[in-house]
Amino acid sequence: MIPYKLPPQAPRLLNNAVCRGSMQSYRRSSSPDRDPEILWPTQQGGCRRGRACSPSSPRSRCFSRPPWWTTAGAAFGSGPASGALPNQQPVTGYLGNNLVNSFNGGDSSTGTLTSPSFTIGHSYVNFLAGGGNNPRPSDVFADFEGSTWGAGWAASGSYVGQGPTAESLPHQLGSKVLDTYVGGGDAATGAITSPTFTITRDYIDFLIAGGNHPWGQSGAAAVNLLVNGQVVRTATGQNSSTMSNVNWDAHTLVGQKAQIQVIDHASGSWGHIMVDQIVFSSVPNSVGGEPDNQTTVNLVVNGQVVRTATGQNSERLAWTSWNVSDLIGQSAQLQVIDNGTGSWGHVLLDQVTFEDIPAA
Repeated sequence: MIPYKLPPQAPRLLNNAVCRGSMQSYRRSSSPDRDPEILWPTQQGGCRRGRACSPSSPRSRCFSRPPWWTTAGAAFGSGPASGALPNQQPVTGYLGNNLVNSFNGGDSSTGTLTSPSFTIGHSYVNFLAGGGNNPRPSDVFADFEGSTWGAGWAASGSYVGQGPTAESLPHQLGSKVLDTYVGGGDAATGAITSPTFTITRDYIDFLIAGGNHPWGQSGAAAVNLLVNGQVVRTATGQNSSTMSNVNWDAHTLVGQKAQIQVIDHASGSWGHIMVDQIVFSSVPNSVGGEPDNQTTVNLVVNGQVVRTATGQNSERLAWTSWNVSDLIGQSAQLQVIDNGTGSWGHVLLDQVTFEDIPAA
C-alpha cells in the first residue's frame, strides 16, 4: 500500500473543486446554507475527512494533518488525474481540475484505492462516478446445499427437523434444493424463515418451482420478503418442476432489515414449492459465482461492503447517492476497486460528500 498524494496546492473536494472561500464549487450537491462533510486533499497533498474549507462559513473547519488514502496495484497511479489519461476517451462531468481515474496503464491495469476511516454522521453519501459498468459479484445468501435449512433459519409445522433434499430439477444449481414436499408430501404445511439481514444490494434473485398458489389467497405456497413483519415482495411457482428465475427489485429497500420466508399453506395438488440459490446482487437474474471483474465504488463497514456502485460504460461522470441513515455513527471506509482488465475496465470518482439530502 502506498500513500495517494497530490502536489502542494489549495485544498480541494476529494481531488477536485478548489476551496474558493464559498460553496459555489459543490452547490450542485448541497445548499449554500448547509455544511456538507467531505473528503478532500489538504495543502500537504493527502486526503482526509473534514468539512468544506469555507472561510465565509463560521462552521467550516480545515485540517492540516491528514491520514493518507492508500493504493494497491498500478491502476490509480500515485495521485488524481487531471482529466483523461493517455489513450483514454475525453472525460467529462467532474468538478474542478482533478479526479480519481484508474485508467493508469490502460484498461488492463488493476488496483484499489482506500480512504481513511471515518464515522458516518450524515444521511447520504453523494459522489460523481463513471467508467465501466462492472458490478461487484453477487453475494450468495443461501444455496441449500447443507443438511439443515442453514444457520439462523427457523422452521415451523411439518418442516421442523427437516432440511434440503437432493433433487435434479431442470435449471437447478447444485445437488439440493429447499422443497416443501419434504415432511409429508403435498399435505405438509408450515414455514421456513431466514435470519434477519440488512438489504444492501439492488436485487434479490433466486430460483423457484412448484405450485402456483399466490400469497394473499387461501392455501398459499410462496416465497415472501418481509420488512417490519410485512410482505413487500412475493413469488410463487407455475405448477412446474422446472426452476425459473425470480428477481426482486429491492433498491428502494436498501438499508432496511428484512427476512425471506417460504410459506406453504397448500395441501392439495401441487401443494408444495421449491427454492434454490438466493443471492443479493446489483443486477437481475444473478446466480452467484460470477468472475470478479468489478470496477466499483464501495462503502465498507466492519469489513463488509454495505453499499456499492459502478459506472455506466461512459467517461461522463454522473451523481450517485447512497442513503446511509441506517449506518449513522458507524465507522466506515470508501474503497474504489478496479479488477477489470477488458473493455471499460476502469472506474472514475469525484466529489465525495456526506450530506443530509441526496445529490441533485
